[in-house]
Amino acid sequence: GTPAAVIIESDGTIGSGVASGANEIRELIAAAAPAPRAVPSDLLGSVAIVDALETTLLFWSADCGHCRVMTEDLLAWDRQHDAPLVLVAEREDVQLRVNGLRARLVLDERGRISRAVGTGGTPMAVVIDASGTVVSEVAAGKDAVLRLLSERTATARIPVPA
Repeated sequence: GTPAAVIIESDGTIGSGVASGANEIRELIAAAAPAPRAVPSDLLGSVAIVDALETTLLFWSADCGHCRVMTEDLLAWDRQHDAPLVLVAEREDVQLRVNGLRARLVLDERGRISRAVGTGGTPMAVVIDASGTVVSEVAAGKDAVLRLLSERTATARIPVPA
């Protein structure tokens, strides 16, 4: 019957029983949620913001129409906030730099950071803690990304220098 769902493992095998109906499907998805993932420190390299307790990683593409739609909102947020933000992209987005985006840039040409945190497209965002562990849900799409940025700004825990 429909709706119904099963978990498909990475090797293509069926990894669960059949969940039937909306409630069982929600429970199946919740039970299958991956454990928190960490970004290996060598992937972020020297541009990681190590003095912040939390940093938002924003996965971005200059060629993504959905990213382009949120450009003005992102630039406005960036001008108003000092919360740590790292732009993760396959290549430099010159237009963002011309418009004054202050976020640090990490080039992820092979998508290794994206795979490490479980994102699969752009625009998407996650928050990592100082150890590189993902501490938020994946935000996908303009509205979810802007909501995540706003939530993290309201609760930003940026250490004050002594």
